[in-house]
Parts: sequence; structure tokens; C-alpha cells
Amino acid sequence: MFYLRLVYTLFLSFSFSMTQSIYNSYGLGLPKSTFYASENGLGSIGLVPNFTNKVSIGNPSTWKYLKHSYINSTYESQSFRLNKSIVSSVGSQFGGIQFLIPIRSKYAIGLSVKPVNNLNTFLKTDTSITLSAMEKADALVCLHDQIGEALPQHLTKKLHVIVQSALPLKKRRNPSKRNLDICVIGHLRDEKDPLRTAMAVRLLDESSKIRVFHLGKAHNEAWANAAKKEQIENPRYHWLGERTAAQVRREFIKTQLMVLSSNQEGGANVISEAIVAGVPIIASNIPGNTGLLGHNYPGLYPVRNEKALSILLQKAETNPNFLSQLHQACYKLKPRFTPDREGQAWAKVIKNLSSTS
Repeated sequence: MFYLRLVYTLFLSFSFSMTQSIYNSYGLGLPKSTFYASENGLGSIGLVPNFTNKVSIGNPSTWKYLKHSYINSTYESQSFRLNKSIVSSVGSQFGGIQFLIPIRSKYAIGLSVKPVNNLNTFLKTDTSITLSAMEKADALVCLHDQIGEALPQHLTKKLHVIVQSALPLKKRRNPSKRNLDICVIGHLRDEKDPLRTAMAVRLLDESSKIRVFHLGKAHNEAWANAAKKEQIENPRYHWLGERTAAQVRREFIKTQLMVLSSNQEGGANVISEAIVAGVPIIASNIPGNTGLLGHNYPGLYPVRNEKALSILLQKAETNPNFLSQLHQACYKLKPRFTPDREGQAWAKVIKNLSSTS
């Protein structure tokens, strides 16, 4: 145990020092995907097994395919170039600790500890370069009401919220009267928590007529395999794969409800599209969603909580008053998402910039 701790400490120290240098692009561990990848590093230390295509560490339903226990602790750090002659670097920050144990190739238990995420991913992972760009900008545009809470106070003076608009459907909605069809619109990747709705409908009574239709591309083979497996084991869940914008709009004609289960969002346009189409929403209670829907929106559930989500879904199916409440809440928000309003907001920003230049 002493030698293991010693090796771990040496590797941690080495990784910390190496990721501070602009001459080391990646440090020791995983490369970062940024526009400045040659000058950024993400340090990562851990005992990492060779994962199969079935395993995604961000997807708990795949943990049972682990062949070994997994322990990992991470921190993040970057160095970046402001211009050709000046180099600045930022310090490291704690990224998280995760410990997973597979049990008889059927189950797995895990413990994960992470710091609270900022509202904006880039403010967390690329703090200095993001704030530097914001300082230089004449105006800042964001897509929902809560971004300002993540910024230094002096930057909020030039912050403009411009909500993305959507066009109404050309055809009248005609959802099924036999089933309660729910759509999930979003690619299969960790940030979207894409199988949470599928997990929730597993908890419903057998008599439930709820069906889930998921439109979105799997970002890796692990997520694709997980979705295919879920389809086999969960007859309520149907993964339709990647679809065009036109096909998404056709889905809005048929569906009665949309679930947005993301762990983080920057102001999802699919909220605008669903509301303008007349499709009520159940969404995870995160800033990117409440920044568009409001804190008092009746269809919010605690993020990553399939039990709470299943309760809301059952309520939507069995309580017409609740479904009507969702419809009314979305209808009141509808004027927010018109092209005219978005155009007026952009015109105001441009006018302000013209008058100050």
C-alpha cells in the first residue's frame, strides 16, 4: 500500500507540473478538445482498465460490462497563449473521483464525487481564456436568462439574452389517442443523460400506455450498444437514430410530450421548437432549462433522478389536469420564441454597438 501511494503521488506531481507548460500539449492523461488544443492540457491519474466498446464511464447502465474495478481521480489545468509574445497559464482544479466495482458481470456499484459545475462549461474548463475573450468583446450574447449568474458582475452590463426562435408546424398536431407517446430529442452523449427517460419508464405500472421515441445520433459505439440493448430489454423504448430537422418536426406532430433530461445545457433550441409546436415539456432542473422555462415551471424534476421523472410521467398520463397545466405553461411562453422577437433582440444589440462605435 505504501508503494502504491508513493507511485500515485509521484505520478500526480509529475502530471501537475507537466500540464502547466505550454510545451506539453496534453500533460499526462487525456487530451482536451478545444480550439487551442496544442496549448491546453487535462491531467488525469488513475488505474484505468482497457474498456470494451460496451463500456462508457458516463453511462451507469454499461458499468456491469467492466472486467475490473475502476478508480480514477482527475484535475484540470490549462496553459494558453494570449498573443505571440505573452504566455499566461492558469492553475489546476479538482476534477473528481470515481470508484466503480463490477459484480458477477450483472451489476455494478459506483461512487463519484465531483465539484459543482459552473453554468458554463468553458468558464469551468477554460476560465482565463474565456474571460479574456469576454473582456475584449463589445457585447456578449447568451441563450437563456441564467448565464449572467456565472459571470463576473462587471461583464453582465454588456450581456444580452437572445432566445432562439422556431417556426410553427405546417400541419396540425395529431397525437395518438391510444398511447401516451413521448419524444426525446438529443444525441446520445454523456451531457444529455440520454437514457434517463428509458430508465424512468421501466418504473411505470404494466398498465401504462407510455411509449418513448428517441431521436438522436449515438456519439460512440458504447452509447449505440446501450441504446440497442435498452430497446431489447425495454419494450417502451424505441431508438430511431439520427434524424433530420424535418423528421423531428414530423415527430412533434405525433407526440404528446417531450422530455429533456440533460445534465447541462446552454439554452437548447429544441425547447423553442417544442413550445412553438405546442408540445409540452418535462425537463431536468438545470440552469440551461430553467433559464428558458422558468424556476416555477411545473414540469421540472431533479437531474439524473429517474424515479422523480417516472412520477411526473405517470402524472401526465393519469392526471389530465397536470398535462393541461404543462400545456398552459408552455403556451404562455410561446411569444418568447418567435422569429420577430429574436430579430428585434438582435437589432437592438446591433443598434447599441453602432451608437457606441
